[in-house]
Amino acid sequence: TLDQDTNLNLPVIVSLVYCESSVLDHAAIEDFGWRANHLLAKMLNIEEDVSKNIITLLEDENTIPFIARYRQELTGNMDADKLREAKECYEDIVTLKHKAESMLKLISKKGQLTPQLESTITLACTLEELDLIVSTTQ
Repeated sequence: TLDQDTNLNLPVIVSLVYCESSVLDHAAIEDFGWRANHLLAKMLNIEEDVSKNIITLLEDENTIPFIARYRQELTGNMDADKLREAKECYEDIVTLKHKAESMLKLISKKGQLTPQLESTITLACTLEELDLIVSTTQ
């Protein structure tokens, strides 16, 4: 359960998450402290417009071989291996977002969601950061 003593740990976590994700454009917030295409670009060290194109192609259910062969101009000429890596990273981002949404709902139902905790959860950029937050709130 979340109590006053547990809340004392949250500023440390907030600063840890902020430091980890400080490379992100915090002015461009959607539901979370990051955008999927921006986070993917940082993870793969690629241009943001390329990451946006990759996400669109994957969401449109294009296969990796198709993208590598016929959509090279949209991916910066990425080979199939790099595209597979991008797909895995994007799947991790989707998992992160879903897990964070589930955490927010669960903690909110318990009546323990504070603005600071919500901010901490939405700024988490990795599953490891999210797991760290969960471990301190239990």
